[in-house]
Amino acid sequence: MENKRFTCIALLVILLVVVLLYGGYFDVKGNAFDKRKVSSVVQNYLSSNYKNEEFKLDKIEYSYDKYVVNVQSSTNRFKEFNITVDDEFGDRILKDEYKENSKQIELAAKVSSYINNEIEPNIKESIPQFSRIDIEMLEKGNSYDSVDALLQEVQNGENDVLGKINIILKGKNITEKSFLSMILSLKGNEVLNKYSKNFIIAFYYYPKYANVELQASNILSYPYYSVELLENSSLWNYNDLEDKAVNWKINFRYVPELVGVLFILISIVLVKKLEHYNNI
Repeated sequence: MENKRFTCIALLVILLVVVLLYGGYFDVKGNAFDKRKVSSVVQNYLSSNYKNEEFKLDKIEYSYDKYVVNVQSSTNRFKEFNITVDDEFGDRILKDEYKENSKQIELAAKVSSYINNEIEPNIKESIPQFSRIDIEMLEKGNSYDSVDALLQEVQNGENDVLGKINIILKGKNITEKSFLSMILSLKGNEVLNKYSKNFIIAFYYYPKYANVELQASNILSYPYYSVELLENSSLWNYNDLEDKAVNWKINFRYVPELVGVLFILISIVLVKKLEHYNNI
């Protein structure tokens, strides 16, 4: 009887720890029910405030009692912004980036679309595994009033870095060496070279099945390899690429999950061993 009582107590303790761990995990990441509710709130807000715009919701991230909802235009994927929703008091809209800064969001979207349309054909021609380009405009572009003025400065290479160009590759069984060789095939490319003077150029390789990329709430959305370059593409060489490359397959982003699983397995083994000794 004493042995069974001890076993029950041990199992309850393990169950409690697991519940607390996963409760904290979902509290940090948000839960599916609340995300659906927030999605509905934001969609109603967009319908009421932007009747002439075609906006759609992308990802929803939970952070410190707030949900941050990424909104994209259906006509220009580079036109995007975040809406922050309060999770505690009636799902209030706390912040609307488009309402606060529509002029610069429009400018960044038009410039990004232009750059994408110029670079994309060059990469497609050289790398069959090419998927798409994401472009992030940084704050230094905020002082410009027109697309032409900003593009001229970027193409002339007269300013500091104005943004980041993320080039996404997807494929099956690509090695890190093959990934870097693909990047090197773009060395000195006339169009890419023009923008590599003022933009961080980042390459990411994802497995073919990846539907989302670099989403904080989904560890399966991380790439296999990546490399960021802040220099003229005509100066690229294999050794430099190799030094700057990150192999995400062996990094430590899985450690919290692995520790949790390992703790549960060890606890189960210990309970079984105690049961065995108590029965002897």
